[in-house]
Amino acid sequence: MNQYISFVTSEANQICQSAQRTTITADDILSAMRNLGLDDYVEPLGVFINRYRLSETDREYTVRGESSQGPPPPGPYGWISLWLWVVVNW
Repeated sequence: MNQYISFVTSEANQICQSAQRTTITADDILSAMRNLGLDDYVEPLGVFINRYRLSETDREYTVRGESSQGPPPPGPYGWISLWLWVVVNW
């Protein structure tokens, strides 16, 4: 699993560097997966990311103490944590 994550992250980093950015985004991860032929994971991860973004928007409007039905927070590794969660749980 670690090699898989490193493989995709390395490709995403190259995409990021070619765009002269220093932060890998979710879109960089999706592009990297497409470039590497991991198309079966791109759509589910894209759906998950969109749901996550919607849950973050909804969270801004929820009443304090009310639970959210969205995906787990990204954790210390940001989008890579979300991506790994999708790969493991899809």
